[in-house]
Order: sequence, then structure tokens, then C-alpha cells
Amino acid sequence: MTRISFIILLVFSAIASLGQADGILPGDPGFRQKYADFDFKGKFAVVIEKDVANNYYLLDFSKLPARFDRVYFMNLSFGNYKIINVDPVVTENKVCFMAARQYDEIEIATIFEELKTKTSGLAATWTEEEKKMWLTKNDKYK
Repeated sequence: MTRISFIILLVFSAIASLGQADGILPGDPGFRQKYADFDFKGKFAVVIEKDVANNYYLLDFSKLPARFDRVYFMNLSFGNYKIINVDPVVTENKVCFMAARQYDEIEIATIFEELKTKTSGLAATWTEEEKKMWLTKNDKYK
């Protein structure tokens, strides 16, 4: 009976490990180091890795200079079902997102550009006090 239980446990473990996506781990210090000197070549978002199901995008958050801009951008990103944030550290100058491979890379890059444009446009019209009040209610990031 013990052997059967062990075999069943082993089979379930193998099945669970096969179900996990390859993906990337932005929280891993090795990941940050790998892309420390990444050249965006003037782009805001670039595909950096791919797996069977997803494309992974690195975004140049240095183009969103203030905390307000970064948090607002992240909040806007939740409204688009095609992109998923996999790196919630807004204090970094490079942040990762993923999108299913079924979506065209140019389409996804355009979505990121549009969100950046909306964010920058709003940031230019709001006062520092308005931004501070908004952040007080909406900033849930590290």
C-alpha cells in the first residue's frame, strides 16, 4: 500500500511540474542583471523572450520619470486584457509584461505606447497636489 501511495504521489508531482509554464522570473536577481544594460534602441517596449504560449516584453520605465507616471501606467495596464504585468516593482527602470503569442508583437507594442501616451498626457495636466492625492488612494506598489 505504501508503494502504491508513493507511486501515485510521484505521478501527481510529475504532472504538476509539467503544467508549470517556463516563463521568466523578474524577481530573480539574475534576471535584473541579465537586462541591466539592455538597449531599447529608442523603443518603449521590446520582446525579450518567448515560450510556447507567451511573449515577454521589457518596458523602459525610465521614460516614465515620476512615481505617479509609473503607478498610473500600471493601473491603466489592468484595463487591457491582452497584457499581463509579471513584474510589479515600479521603482525599477525596466519592467516586464507578458502577452499571449496569439497577439501580434506590433499590436502589443502599440498598446504599451498608447498607455504611455495617456499617462504622460494626464501627468502633464495634473498638478503635483492632484498627483499626490491620486497616489494616496491608488499606489499599491513597492
